Amino acid sequence: MQLKHIESLIPPSPGIVKVTAICWSPNAKKLAVCTTEKLVLMFDENGARKDKFATKAIDKVSVIYIYSILYFSIYHAPMLSLIYIF
Repeated sequence: MQLKHIESLIPPSPGIVKVTAICWSPNAKKLAVCTTEKLVLMFDENGARKDKFATKAIDKVSVIYIYSILYFSIYHAPMLSLIYIF
């Protein structure tokens, strides 16, 4: 199988921005990308960014956390599972 790079969804940044999770919606109309900057970026099927929202920890004690699992609910809303780093 050969892959061809067409375009980048996330523009380059001066530092390191790691992607921790990527998920397509069940109807393949949305793509959710979770980064280490504690952001979830939503893209449509054409690659245009449609939404961006910040994440936060469940409790106020945890300052450092990483989302590792990203999935869509049956209502096409993105859901996150996280790993705490103490």
